[in-house]
Amino acid sequence: MMNNEALIPKIAVITDVRQDTPDIKTFRVVTPDGKKPFDHKPGQCAMLSIPGVGEAMFSITCSPTQTEYMEFSIKKCGCVTEWLHQAEPGQQITVRGPYGHPFPVDEDFVGHDMIFVAGGVGLAPLRSVINYCRYYKDRYGTIDIVYGSRSKDDLLDYKEIIDEWSQDAGVNVHLTIDREQEGWDGHVGFVPNYVKELGFSTENKIAVLCGPPVMIKFTLAGLTELGFCKEQVYTTLELRMKCGIGKCGACQMKVDGEVKRICITKVDGVREVAEIAHDSYDAEARVKPQGDGSKVYVTDVAIIGAGPAGLTAARELLDKGGSEWKIVVLEASPHVGGISRTAVHGDCRIDIG
Repeated sequence: MMNNEALIPKIAVITDVRQDTPDIKTFRVVTPDGKKPFDHKPGQCAMLSIPGVGEAMFSITCSPTQTEYMEFSIKKCGCVTEWLHQAEPGQQITVRGPYGHPFPVDEDFVGHDMIFVAGGVGLAPLRSVINYCRYYKDRYGTIDIVYGSRSKDDLLDYKEIIDEWSQDAGVNVHLTIDREQEGWDGHVGFVPNYVKELGFSTENKIAVLCGPPVMIKFTLAGLTELGFCKEQVYTTLELRMKCGIGKCGACQMKVDGEVKRICITKVDGVREVAEIAHDSYDAEARVKPQGDGSKVYVTDVAIIGAGPAGLTAARELLDKGGSEWKIVVLEASPHVGGISRTAVHGDCRIDIG
C-alpha cells in the first residue's frame, strides 16, 4: 500500500547540474535543510514539478545507498524537461514519491550473476540498480553491463563507467555505439546484436533491460535465442507511468490476459504483457473510410476519450447491451488511458443510430 506522504510534494533545491550528453543533464537535489527528500528502492521513480510549468515522472538514478541526496538524469524532450535544462544550482522545484515497484534486488536477484542491458537514456533507471549491486557485491555473482548509444558523445555517465564500473573486480563493461566514430576503438553495432555476439550463458543469470522499446523487443528476442527463459529477464515499464498512483489509466496493460494498472499492481512472474489495442474496446464498430481521408463511424454509442471514465462507460455498456450494442471509443492520444483532445473531431464524423 502506498505511503500517503508519497502524494505530497516536497520542496527540493537543485544543488548540482551535470551535462552528461548533448541532450541529457543530471540534477542533484536535496531538501532546503540539505537532506535527501525521501528513501527509495532501486528502479523507483519520482514526480518532479515546476509550478506554473508542469510535472513529469522521472527515474531516480542514484542508488538507495546514497543517503545524502537524490539524482535524476533527464533528457530534454518536452516543456518540463526544457525548463529543467535551463535551471541552475539554487533553483527550487517540488518532488514527490517514490512511485512504482522496485526491482527485487534483495529477493530474486540475490545469488545470481547479473546482466544489465541498456540503450541511450535507458541507463538512467538501471544506474541505481547497478550501483546497489556494486555496493552489496557479496550478495551477487559476476556483473555484466552492456550499454550502447548513438555515439560516444551520447553515452550517459561515461566518466563513472570508465573510472569506477570498469575498474571493479567482477564487473565487466561492454560498450557499443551505433556507427563508427573517429577516436572510438570499441565495439560498433546495435545493442541487441551485441548481446547475441557476447553469447552469455543462461546458468544462474538474471538479465535486466531498459532502453527504447525497439531495443527491448529485439534484445528479448536475442536473449530467447540464447536460451533465456522469461523468468530470467526483467525490464521497466515506466514509460507507461503518468500519475504514478493508478488514477489516470495511462498505465493500463494486459497482463496474462487481464487488464491491470501496472504502476500500482505487482506484475512479478507474468507470462505475457501486452499493449491494450484501441479496437479491444471497439465492439465491432462500423467504420467507413471517406475519399477525403476522413472516417464515418456508424454506431449506436460514441464515447469521446479513452481515459478511465470513457473505458468504464464502454465496459458497462457492453456488459448491459452485449453484442447488440455498437460502441466506438475515440481517442486522440496514442495510448489507451491518455487524455482526449477535441481535435479528435477533426478527422471523423459520427452517425448515431
